[in-house]
Amino acid sequence: MVLTEVQPSLTIRAAPLTPNRWFAAQDGSGAWVQVNPSGAVYRFTISSATGGAYASAVRSASGATLVTVNLLTRSELTTAPIVACPVPAGNKTISATIAAVDEAFVSFGGSSVDVSANGVVPIPNVPNGTYDLIGWRFNGGRGINTATSTRAVIIRDVAPGDGESAGIIDFGAGDAVIPIEWSVVFGGARSGDAFTGSMTYYTGARDRCIPALLYNFSNTTPSVPGGAYGFPESAQRTTDIHVLRVSSVNGPNMRVAQQAFHTAGNVSTLGLGDLVSQPRVDDLGGAHYRRLQVTGTTPPLYSSTMSFAYSDETSTRSALIQTSVARIGGNTATISFPEFSSVGGWDSSWLPSPTSSVNWTFGGTSATYTGLPCFDGATFLAAYYSGTQ
Repeated sequence: MVLTEVQPSLTIRAAPLTPNRWFAAQDGSGAWVQVNPSGAVYRFTISSATGGAYASAVRSASGATLVTVNLLTRSELTTAPIVACPVPAGNKTISATIAAVDEAFVSFGGSSVDVSANGVVPIPNVPNGTYDLIGWRFNGGRGINTATSTRAVIIRDVAPGDGESAGIIDFGAGDAVIPIEWSVVFGGARSGDAFTGSMTYYTGARDRCIPALLYNFSNTTPSVPGGAYGFPESAQRTTDIHVLRVSSVNGPNMRVAQQAFHTAGNVSTLGLGDLVSQPRVDDLGGAHYRRLQVTGTTPPLYSSTMSFAYSDETSTRSALIQTSVARIGGNTATISFPEFSSVGGWDSSWLPSPTSSVNWTFGGTSATYTGLPCFDGATFLAAYYSGTQ
């Protein structure tokens, strides 16, 4: 059986990637083995009934590195090709001409820029292809705007070359869209929660939908109704999707809730889930890099994945290990970061040094989708507990 990972791109800390990438696989509890790609495709065989794992390391143009380990069941690994990064990376810089703006987000090909003045605006890191140019003006506060000042523009199916213009976004023109406004109640709030969120708009085919940030917002009392804004049906294609995301931070706890929907106004409540309790974190005494192990439990609500991440204090060397709940057979587990020192192509400098201080996060998720939330009704819930070691 063959797992195929299609890996056109991955972004660390919003920096474009260099070609520097390492990949390895594990069959069951066997040895880790480096896997070399054929183009952008990695293939390896999984024969163990318990499943397997794959790991990747990527380095950004700024030098930041992320090593990710995924532990999955045999069926999760082999049912279909795994698309690691559905949104393509790009190295083009295109432009758009903006008029009648106070402040706005302008997006094209998965890249968004914050605009606060009229004129020509560069949009970097754009991939090749045909995409929609989307602008969203929010005069005043983000997420607490009135419909009299908030305007949106979509220019469909544009394919500018490097250095070319994608078009003119004039928020004062007659074809500018007046967004739909409605109230959303954010449930599950706890005393002391600091609350933030965003609305993102996805266009394109489900397997290749492209995000455009519309606005973000914050509130210290998420249990009260909040104003939400979206595109009216008259401006939408049938494949267009709004995604409303909210999160709360309260001391070491963080919770996230997300809902995807086509029609503005179709989501009136969005509830945060249960808290994750403090786990036990141990140092495994790695000689080459900092190896940590976590023992913890997530509430049964988080039935998709369990994860453990840590990074040095500058967040330039990071580790992430995530496992499906199906692979570990429940919501309680001990997860150890692997020893890769003897695996071909490995470089221990990608991870925090054995003596460095790290910030860590442990948590769980529940999702009705894999990849991107590009269909009506896609949901995501998560909760995390953070500390230092």
